[in-house]
Amino acid sequence: MQPPRNRKDLQRFLGLPGCYRRFIPQYPALVYPLTELVKTTTGGRWGTEEIKAFDDVRALLKRSPVLRLPFFSLTFFVTTDASDVAVGGVLSQVFDGVEHPLAFLSRKLSDVEKRWPTHEKELFGSRFCLEKWRVNLLGTVFTVYTDNSACVWFFTEPSPSPKLLLWLDFFN
Repeated sequence: MQPPRNRKDLQRFLGLPGCYRRFIPQYPALVYPLTELVKTTTGGRWGTEEIKAFDDVRALLKRSPVLRLPFFSLTFFVTTDASDVAVGGVLSQVFDGVEHPLAFLSRKLSDVEKRWPTHEKELFGSRFCLEKWRVNLLGTVFTVYTDNSACVWFFTEPSPSPKLLLWLDFFN
């Protein structure tokens, strides 16, 4: 597969893995440099970042992980993460002592969301994943993992903002 030559080719390329996005971890963050090129009327210029993004997507499509079906009698694990441009997570379970992915989920942050502090992005990522996987998680035992210790502050904040109060209500 050759790199796209113009804006139309780039749009076609981004549409191709789009149907597989739920099987590719952190897909929006991965294709962010390419989606920014599509926004320009000329198609922009390809630099090292855009070439790397193209090569990474192409490589991931060749070796995507095998997803397992859930066993509702086992504990679910929701591992979430946030970056400056996207949030996402992995729903997994342990089978025979090995953790296996059941689903991937991610989305690009809006311009407003990109300005949030890191701990709010992490909390938003956790909330986003829990809302999307609600059907799988209701009535089951699950554990949420996030890599930001500031999220603990959220539950002990003496005077949270109205937005954080809504999120606190969601997590309780």
